[in-house]
Amino acid sequence: MSEFDEHLSDAEWVENANRERAETHREELVRYVQHEYPLVEIVTTGGCCDACAALNGKRMSPAKALKAMPIPHAGCTHEYGCRCWWRHVDDQDEPPVTPEEMTQTIEYARAAFFLAQETKAKRKRRLVWFVVLLGIAVVIAAVLL
Repeated sequence: MSEFDEHLSDAEWVENANRERAETHREELVRYVQHEYPLVEIVTTGGCCDACAALNGKRMSPAKALKAMPIPHAGCTHEYGCRCWWRHVDDQDEPPVTPEEMTQTIEYARAAFFLAQETKAKRKRRLVWFVVLLGIAVVIAAVLL
Protein backbone atom coordinates (compact mmCIF):
# COMPACT_ATOMS: atom_id res chain seq x y z
CA MET A 1 0.00 0.00 0.00
CA SER A 2 1.10 3.56 -0.58
CA GLU A 3 1.37 6.52 1.75
CA PHE A 4 -2.01 7.68 0.41
CA ASP A 5 -3.73 4.65 1.98
CA GLU A 6 -3.13 5.87 5.53
CA HIS A 7 -6.68 7.24 5.74
CA LEU A 8 -8.22 3.79 5.11
CA SER A 9 -9.69 1.66 7.87
CA ASP A 10 -8.10 -1.74 8.46
CA ALA A 11 -10.95 -3.47 6.63
CA GLU A 12 -10.63 -1.14 3.62
CA TRP A 13 -6.87 -1.66 3.58
CA VAL A 14 -7.29 -5.46 3.55
CA GLU A 15 -9.94 -5.20 0.83
CA ASN A 16 -7.60 -3.10 -1.34
CA ALA A 17 -4.70 -5.47 -0.65
CA ASN A 18 -6.79 -8.49 -1.65
CA ARG A 19 -7.96 -6.71 -4.82
CA GLU A 20 -4.33 -6.00 -5.78
CA ARG A 21 -3.35 -9.57 -4.94
CA ALA A 22 -6.20 -10.89 -7.11
CA GLU A 23 -4.87 -8.90 -10.06
CA THR A 24 -1.35 -10.18 -9.41
CA HIS A 25 -2.62 -13.77 -9.20
CA ARG A 26 -4.57 -13.31 -12.44
CA GLU A 27 -1.44 -12.06 -14.26
CA GLU A 28 0.59 -14.92 -12.81
CA LEU A 29 -1.96 -17.53 -13.92
CA VAL A 30 -2.07 -16.04 -17.43
CA ARG A 31 1.72 -16.51 -17.62
CA TYR A 32 1.36 -20.12 -16.42
CA VAL A 33 -1.24 -20.78 -19.15
CA GLN A 34 1.04 -19.19 -21.76
CA HIS A 35 3.99 -21.33 -20.62
CA GLU A 36 1.74 -24.41 -20.74
CA TYR A 37 2.44 -25.57 -17.20
CA PRO A 38 0.32 -28.67 -16.52
CA LEU A 39 -0.61 -27.80 -12.93
CA VAL A 40 -0.57 -25.01 -10.39
CA GLU A 41 -0.75 -25.41 -6.65
CA ILE A 42 -2.04 -23.14 -3.89
CA VAL A 43 0.64 -22.51 -1.28
CA THR A 44 0.08 -20.92 2.11
CA THR A 45 2.50 -19.66 4.71
CA GLY A 46 2.70 -20.43 8.40
CA GLY A 47 0.22 -18.46 10.47
CA CYS A 48 -2.48 -18.44 7.80
CA CYS A 49 -6.16 -18.69 8.72
CA ASP A 50 -8.10 -21.99 8.75
CA ALA A 51 -9.91 -21.17 5.50
CA CYS A 52 -6.62 -20.74 3.66
CA ALA A 53 -4.95 -23.69 5.39
CA ALA A 54 -7.68 -25.90 3.91
CA LEU A 55 -6.60 -24.80 0.42
CA ASN A 56 -2.89 -25.56 0.90
CA GLY A 57 -1.64 -28.05 -1.68
CA LYS A 58 -4.79 -27.92 -3.84
CA ARG A 59 -3.81 -28.46 -7.47
CA MET A 60 -5.57 -27.69 -10.72
CA SER A 61 -4.79 -26.66 -14.27
CA PRO A 62 -3.81 -23.00 -14.70
CA ALA A 63 -6.84 -22.47 -16.99
CA LYS A 64 -9.23 -23.85 -14.36
CA ALA A 65 -7.55 -21.75 -11.66
CA LEU A 66 -7.93 -18.66 -13.85
CA LYS A 67 -11.68 -19.31 -14.14
CA ALA A 68 -12.22 -20.22 -10.47
CA MET A 69 -9.80 -17.70 -8.87
CA PRO A 70 -9.94 -19.39 -5.43
CA ILE A 71 -7.34 -17.01 -4.04
CA PRO A 72 -7.28 -14.53 -2.54
CA HIS A 73 -9.74 -16.51 -0.43
CA ALA A 74 -12.96 -14.57 0.21
CA GLY A 75 -13.30 -16.12 3.68
CA CYS A 76 -9.75 -15.35 4.79
CA THR A 77 -9.59 -13.98 8.34
CA HIS A 78 -5.90 -13.11 8.50
CA GLU A 79 -5.33 -9.54 9.71
CA TYR A 80 -3.33 -8.68 6.55
CA GLY A 81 -5.70 -10.43 4.15
CA CYS A 82 -5.10 -13.55 2.12
CA ARG A 83 -1.42 -14.34 1.70
CA CYS A 84 -1.85 -17.51 -0.38
CA TRP A 85 -0.08 -17.68 -3.70
CA TRP A 86 0.36 -19.93 -6.73
CA ARG A 87 3.31 -22.01 -7.76
CA HIS A 88 3.59 -24.05 -10.92
CA VAL A 89 4.05 -27.81 -10.64
CA ASP A 90 5.95 -29.58 -13.39
CA ASP A 91 5.48 -33.11 -12.10
CA GLN A 92 2.16 -34.38 -10.73
CA ASP A 93 4.03 -36.69 -8.32
CA GLU A 94 5.94 -33.76 -6.79
CA PRO A 95 4.91 -33.44 -3.13
CA PRO A 96 3.13 -30.24 -2.12
CA VAL A 97 4.98 -27.51 -0.26
CA THR A 98 4.02 -27.31 3.41
CA PRO A 99 3.30 -23.96 5.08
CA GLU A 100 6.36 -24.47 7.27
CA GLU A 101 8.60 -25.00 4.22
CA MET A 102 7.13 -21.91 2.60
CA THR A 103 7.66 -19.82 5.72
CA GLN A 104 11.27 -21.04 5.91
CA THR A 105 11.81 -20.20 2.21
CA ILE A 106 10.43 -16.70 2.77
CA GLU A 107 12.68 -16.22 5.81
CA TYR A 108 15.74 -17.34 3.79
CA ALA A 109 14.82 -14.98 0.95
CA ARG A 110 14.31 -12.12 3.40
CA ALA A 111 17.67 -12.84 5.07
CA ALA A 112 19.42 -13.00 1.68
CA PHE A 113 17.85 -9.67 0.69
CA PHE A 114 19.00 -7.95 3.89
CA LEU A 115 22.48 -9.49 3.57
CA ALA A 116 22.72 -8.14 0.02
CA GLN A 117 21.63 -4.70 1.21
CA GLU A 118 24.20 -4.81 4.02
CA THR A 119 26.90 -5.86 1.57
CA LYS A 120 26.02 -2.95 -0.74
CA ALA A 121 26.24 -0.54 2.18
CA LYS A 122 29.67 -1.93 3.17
CA ARG A 123 30.94 -1.57 -0.40
CA LYS A 124 29.66 1.98 -0.52
CA ARG A 125 31.44 2.84 2.77
CA ARG A 126 34.65 1.25 1.47
CA LEU A 127 34.40 3.30 -1.71
CA VAL A 128 33.87 6.50 0.27
CA TRP A 129 36.94 5.77 2.41
CA PHE A 130 38.95 4.96 -0.70
CA VAL A 131 37.99 8.28 -2.30
CA VAL A 132 38.80 10.16 0.93
CA LEU A 133 42.20 8.49 1.24
CA LEU A 134 42.90 9.06 -2.44
CA GLY A 135 42.07 12.75 -1.99
CA ILE A 136 44.43 12.96 1.00
CA ALA A 137 47.18 11.25 -1.02
CA VAL A 138 46.69 13.73 -3.87
CA VAL A 139 46.91 16.69 -1.47
CA ILE A 140 50.09 15.30 0.15
CA ALA A 141 51.63 14.66 -3.27
CA ALA A 142 50.78 18.22 -4.38
CA VAL A 143 52.34 19.70 -1.24
CA LEU A 144 55.54 17.63 -1.57
CA LEU A 145 56.03 18.36 -5.23
